[in-house]
Amino acid sequence: MIASTARGEARVALPGIRIVEGQGGMWRWMKRQVKMTSDEHALPDKLSRELWLLIVTLIIIQITVTFTSLTLAVSAPSVASAYGISTEFIGYQISLIYVAAAMTATTADYQLNRWGAIRISQISLLFSAVGAVFMVLPSLWFIILGSLLIGVGYGMTNPAASQVLMGSTPPHYRNIVFSLKQTGVPAGGICAGLIVPAINQYAYWQAAPLLGAVVCFLLIVLVQPMRRRWETPINVNVRLNLESFRGLKLCLTNRNLFWLSLVGLFFGGVQLCLVTFTVAMLVSQIGFTLIAAGAVLAALQMAGVTGRVVFGYAADKIISGQQALIFMSVINVAGALTIFYLDAGWPVW
Repeated sequence: MIASTARGEARVALPGIRIVEGQGGMWRWMKRQVKMTSDEHALPDKLSRELWLLIVTLIIIQITVTFTSLTLAVSAPSVASAYGISTEFIGYQISLIYVAAAMTATTADYQLNRWGAIRISQISLLFSAVGAVFMVLPSLWFIILGSLLIGVGYGMTNPAASQVLMGSTPPHYRNIVFSLKQTGVPAGGICAGLIVPAINQYAYWQAAPLLGAVVCFLLIVLVQPMRRRWETPINVNVRLNLESFRGLKLCLTNRNLFWLSLVGLFFGGVQLCLVTFTVAMLVSQIGFTLIAAGAVLAALQMAGVTGRVVFGYAADKIISGQQALIFMSVINVAGALTIFYLDAGWPVW
């Protein structure tokens, strides 16, 4: 997967991606991945008990951060009633979260170099917890501020988890392991769909973000002992500058990475619209109760968990990753068209 040309260039081959660069910025950006690739023979053939513990921990972190980010989306009717605004407001709130997450993710290379992946996971939990606390304060301005803070935390979780798992997982298990890691997103949606409506019915909507904050603070403490075993290399001398955004530059300049990123953008957009507006649409337009709408959201997210694992396994053992993306695209289009024609006359199933 790694070779040198006659001119001293480093050639790094990734699955389905061909990148050739000199020994400058590109090589520095890829040095950790290169080291991990060259050391793959040293990785175990099977997933150890310790590695399973790491995977489960990272999934729980993703579940918690996702749950915290969705508490207002699932509580949209209650929040809108409390502030005297339209339920469509929740779309702007979710947009704030993801704008902050996207901006934070562009500096992931700097974050991971400076503090390490496990520490960044703890910092992401801290931002999510503080943001959730701000959101329950009695002002829309605090909701805006809290949403931005949660977005910063949300943008840190995925790069940090990927960094740890890439260097710890045997190559032939990576698709399924990364698929399992990503189940934390829909699993967080399941928790939000089942827990938040019940909290809204039996308490105040503010209790849901506070619950997320408490779990985030608890996880920060519980993850600390794992740093000794799983923390990634740290460089205290690294600085935030234009070189910190070289990952973004690479995605924009490398054709294969650009199109792969664009595919991810479209998939993420469909998922985001579904998660954000499902409860509000079912309550305001179809006439569902908040708990029933939350159950539907949980069912949708359960399908997401199943799909990630099934297609991750298929991409490892049966078909290529590109074919898996094509199948998922077809399913997404069919589902989106079905929801477009949804009305109150349809049966619940």
